[in-house]
Amino acid sequence: MIKNVKRDYTDFFPSAGVTFNVNPSHATSLVFSSRIDRLNYQELNPFENKLDELSFRKGIHS
Repeated sequence: MIKNVKRDYTDFFPSAGVTFNVNPSHATSLVFSSRIDRLNYQELNPFENKLDELSFRKGIHS
């Protein structure tokens, strides 16, 4: 399965945060951020990994 990936290096990734000081020793924060969702290593790994006699794992994007 071949999938075209849009590569636009000028995308906007917003990030914002607000901190509330409840008292001098306690604070509460609220943070919002947008990130790139990437595949992990096992999903990209094209090799078979034997789990037991009957099972194996192989990456989905080879």
